[in-house]
Amino acid sequence: MKKLTFLLTCLIFFSIHPTVSVTAEDVGSLNAPSILVQLDPSGTINDLIPENTTYQTISEPLDIYQLFLASEAHERNTITALKASPYVKHVTENGKVTVSNTGSDLQTVQQHYFNFIDHTDVKATTAPTIAILDTGIDPTLQEMSDFILPGYNAINESNNVQDDNDHGTVVASIMRSIITTNNYQGLSEHIRLLPIQVAEDDGFIYKASILKGIQYAMDQDVDVINMSYSGTAYNPIEEELLQAAKDQGITLVAASGNEGVKGIGFPARYASTIAVGSVTVPDEYDTGLMDTHDLPLSRAYFSNYGHHLSLTAPGELLISHQNETDFVQVTGTSFSAPFVSVLAALLTSTYDDITPNEIERLITEGATYYDTRWNDAIGYGAVNFSRTLNLDRPDQSTDLPDQLSASRLLNTNETITDQFQLSYDEDWLQLDIKYDAFDTLIKINNLADITEVSVDILDAEGNVLYEDLTDSVHALPLREGQYNVKITETFGRWSDADYTITTYQQLYQDVTPTSSHYLGTTYLSEEGVLNGYTSETAPPVFKVNDDISRSQVAAIFQRLLALPVPTTRDSILENYTDVKPTDYYAEAISAVIDSGIITGYQTSNDTWYYNQGPLSREQMASVLVRALNLTPKDKETAINLKNVSPTHRESVQILADYGLTDQLEDFRPKAPVTRGQFSSFLYRALTDQDT
Repeated sequence: MKKLTFLLTCLIFFSIHPTVSVTAEDVGSLNAPSILVQLDPSGTINDLIPENTTYQTISEPLDIYQLFLASEAHERNTITALKASPYVKHVTENGKVTVSNTGSDLQTVQQHYFNFIDHTDVKATTAPTIAILDTGIDPTLQEMSDFILPGYNAINESNNVQDDNDHGTVVASIMRSIITTNNYQGLSEHIRLLPIQVAEDDGFIYKASILKGIQYAMDQDVDVINMSYSGTAYNPIEEELLQAAKDQGITLVAASGNEGVKGIGFPARYASTIAVGSVTVPDEYDTGLMDTHDLPLSRAYFSNYGHHLSLTAPGELLISHQNETDFVQVTGTSFSAPFVSVLAALLTSTYDDITPNEIERLITEGATYYDTRWNDAIGYGAVNFSRTLNLDRPDQSTDLPDQLSASRLLNTNETITDQFQLSYDEDWLQLDIKYDAFDTLIKINNLADITEVSVDILDAEGNVLYEDLTDSVHALPLREGQYNVKITETFGRWSDADYTITTYQQLYQDVTPTSSHYLGTTYLSEEGVLNGYTSETAPPVFKVNDDISRSQVAAIFQRLLALPVPTTRDSILENYTDVKPTDYYAEAISAVIDSGIITGYQTSNDTWYYNQGPLSREQMASVLVRALNLTPKDKETAINLKNVSPTHRESVQILADYGLTDQLEDFRPKAPVTRGQFSSFLYRALTDQDT
């Protein structure tokens, strides 16, 4: 059994005006309105509070305080003033939420939902603790005596957790029933429930009590926190404290709410929690349909649902102890959450080092679902103990780094593929832009129908430049430099389907990343094999639709193959009547002639011509075959060679065999090759084939 301790330290600070840190008893006697404040690390509580104002420390590590005001009339003005302070990170009202269930009429029903969650024998290896933030517990329940640890009352900071509302007692009793009814071997001797009373007798809970209860649970190093209450107001201080608890390794489970509306309540809606709704369990069903995902499942009529729902559990007509002598039948998402909390504790007991994100993945992956893997009515489905406990832990060996410091390099014109393997998976890439371009295009392709990719682009200092980029192509004016790419999933879902991210840079005004010749022109330009056209008065262009000349092709292959200028250059060129030694491409032409890549042609009177004009498609085929040493394959691809000159037929056939052309019906052999077309053919030959 874990040893639970509590130490209340009272500190008295003095500044220009005396201020007082108060004990729980003092707070109760004040009966004053209060607000919640979280300080910036640069501030102290003395910098903030007005004369004669009292305060209480809620979380010293996170600098969270409760400030007690002289009157309700001063509350709004005080909040406004504190928001303007450079020392304040967050300031909020001390709002309240409620625990609730939709009914408590005692009836005799069979608890067939125990079969529905599908149980299995499990040997507990450690002693997990579930903190129950609720209305307390009835200490007279003998059946709970082996499970319950000495509790904590966050309202008055005592150990009195007497439950005069019954809600917390019911939640704890349901947990006990799951453990004992399903015969989790050894667990009943080890699992412990820690009641933390945060709710008043009427079921209402002030945020200050919630924050104190969370911090107490963190101090006791519990494994799971069950929060069977719900409200509609977001609170940034509560969100930060819950995230700190999750970072500490605590799995957080919360009820989705009982209004039957689309929209999960808080705290279930926070990214740190597992949001649990209620599912209607059929009175009769074939258990085989659960395994084939053919069992129709429906959301309980009262259960809140929506984008942030994780999964569901039984929540209708559950039988539980209300006190030592009475049983009660209850309905509500408050009573669905305990199923998931117990399963989370089982996983904690099974794996010493398992993380809350892994626990959420296993619980949701193992859930019984109908038809689709996720929907906004029941999330990933209904909790299934047996299936979850027989799953292997998620393999994260190929997952992209979760930290900026370990980010993987993403080159331009490269595609990286990954998955959101865990809930709220965070993947990091480093993007190195090596040269200025018109735009850098980020192409995001999400191949899963239940996840939504969200991408942020940050500069080298970590400042966000672009955020929430989704499934599409985004043109961003990123210039030379280093950037960071953060990839997350909007709703915190996982999926086995891939997402891809590709980056492109536009070098030429007339070749956009959507052009069919973009990859060829960009790749060969980056390799220094070919160039575009630049001027001082106009942006660079490639002239992608201009015919490429045989002279330009000579220069391309001289650079690509590093062909030396032959020592016999002049004697080679003197045989060609259309090439002079002073011509711009003379050296390149002599190099490709000497290597046998391009030979020109001989007339009937034995005169040789190189022909510096356009290159035809069939001539290009022969040039590529000779330059890259492409050899015939055993199996020929069917291609129409009828219009191809006999001297080029074998070369055109080889292009088809290597998959370098798909124009098999009409290769258009006599048509001139454009600069863009030649770039694409050469790019495919260099990158798609083993040449």
